[in-house]
Amino acid sequence: MLHESAVEIRRRFEDNRGLAPGSDEAGRALADAREAAHFITHMIVQAQRAPSGSFGMIRVAPNLVVI
Repeated sequence: MLHESAVEIRRRFEDNRGLAPGSDEAGRALADAREAAHFITHMIVQAQRAPSGSFGMIRVAPNLVVI
């Protein structure tokens, strides 16, 4: 799910590439991007199932470990 989220965010950035800096529409697009970033970093759990059946930690980014 993390990969798909990143692809969608990139697509939206590309869709909004031509917005005028400082415009209301650009401000809304930035607010949407910040909301998406918050959601991904705080709400999505990426874990791997251990052989015992429990979930273990994985490294999502160099300094971000998710339990």
